[in-house]
Formats: sequence, structure tokens, C-alpha cells
Amino acid sequence: MDEFIDKDYQTLKQKTKRASWLALRLECDQRDMIAPSYKTYRLAIRRRSGFEQTLKRRGHRAAYEKETFYWELDLKTPRHGDRPLEIGHIDHTQLDIELF
Repeated sequence: MDEFIDKDYQTLKQKTKRASWLALRLECDQRDMIAPSYKTYRLAIRRRSGFEQTLKRRGHRAAYEKETFYWELDLKTPRHGDRPLEIGHIDHTQLDIELF
């Protein structure tokens, strides 16, 4: 079932869960195997949902919103945000400053 999710459901064709399950059921019937129920198939897909699945089904731009958020910046932090200056990071370092 996991292999079928990888090869049939998680593709850029964006098949529906039901269409993918029907293809799995036909494949199981041809091999004389017991096919999982539709409910079990949906639960297996839901367990794998997230960044990787969205990346495989809809592409990197759609998967961007599910990518990990960077709470701290350092020199190795990759660029993030959909548009320039969309995400701002404020430095709250307290300094001893006297203004005249």
C-alpha cells in the first residue's frame, strides 16, 4: 500500500484518493491479494501528509507554506518568505545607550 501511495497517489497528476484506491484495488485483484479498505487507504495517506506529500503532488511553491519555520537566523539560514522583506526579524538586544 505504501509503495502504491508513492507511485500512484503522490504524483503531479494529482489523482484523487478514491481514484488511486480503485487502481490499487484492481492491482490487488489481478495479483489475487486482499485489497485494503478505502478507509484504511485514506488513513495511510493522512499519516504521510505534510511537506513531502505536498511537494510531490503540487510542487515546491505550494509546499513552501508547510516548510519548517526558522525562529533564529544565522549565516547558514536559507532565504525564506514568499516576497522580499515579507518576514522581518527584529533584534531585541539591550544596549546601554545615552542620547543627548
